Amino acid sequence: MICQKCGKEIEDDTKFCTECGATIEHELNPNIENNLIDEIELSPTGVAKKAEDKPIDVFKVTRIIANGYLSVHSDRLEFSYVSDNKPVTEIYHYFNIKSISVDNGLKIASLLIETIDDNKMFFTMDGENSVEIYNQKSEIINQAKTSCPTLDALGLNEEDMKKELADNKEKRKGKAGKKILNFLSEYKNFGTLNQKNKIIHIAVPVLVVILLFSLFSGGGVSDDDYIDCAISVASNHLKAPSTASYSDAKVVEKDDYGRALVTFSVDSQNGFGAYVRTYCAIVIESYDKSTEKFTYNRSSFQTWTDRSHEEICIEGAKIFGNWDEPIED
Repeated sequence: MICQKCGKEIEDDTKFCTECGATIEHELNPNIENNLIDEIELSPTGVAKKAEDKPIDVFKVTRIIANGYLSVHSDRLEFSYVSDNKPVTEIYHYFNIKSISVDNGLKIASLLIETIDDNKMFFTMDGENSVEIYNQKSEIINQAKTSCPTLDALGLNEEDMKKELADNKEKRKGKAGKKILNFLSEYKNFGTLNQKNKIIHIAVPVLVVILLFSLFSGGGVSDDDYIDCAISVASNHLKAPSTASYSDAKVVEKDDYGRALVTFSVDSQNGFGAYVRTYCAIVIESYDKSTEKFTYNRSSFQTWTDRSHEEICIEGAKIFGNWDEPIED
């Protein structure tokens, strides 16, 4: 591959030019049909088959998982992007979409798509924060959705569709379990593994023993640890952290993969010296007690001053914090 900015030859799968540092844009094909994600591709047999139609509109968007293109069709939306150097297309059939609206509660405008199983997806457009632009795109999609047959017209039951959505989500979680089983099965042929894999297969049991010892000896991560991490993040965002006073800090929820959702309020001085109360939510993804280091997605730190925004901001923290998503190796 050749860098379009400096003309130097670079690796095909690189994201940045090693010569000039320019971001490399990989071509996306909005019509690609390979690698469809199970959770999204939900066409029952004989219903709403994918039509060979041209999109009504296509625009560049950003979602948590990737940058890509959202294309509007007469019967569906398609989100196309590149993952692990492979083109991927997620398909959202209109009969599985409950609402399409514009949300301005996460500091920037975004297109909010909510499915019938209450799954919320936020899409933002590069360089755009105009609610008017998002309203235009939302109107285009809703017009296409209005002309598409409803679940009743297709003879489908909403509860059955919700169950299918949930089943497909469980299947996706099951992929992580399969990876673990495959890893364990390799111990049977330990002698045939290469040097790198042998080291990994020796190190993993040792790490598991250390982790278990830490948990059962009282050295596990406590709610206070997660809260300390969350407050340290908030302090880094304040103009006058020394004036801050924190209250109502608590771990609201934990997922199955070690993440913790923390909420709290903070009273601090703004740039004019006045005290302002701000409500916060953040997902702490992991915490190493021995090193006191933790990880989080900066976008999962959500703040609001109007209590009516609490629900959408907490939901935003979960989405940006990859809540309930298996942790990839």
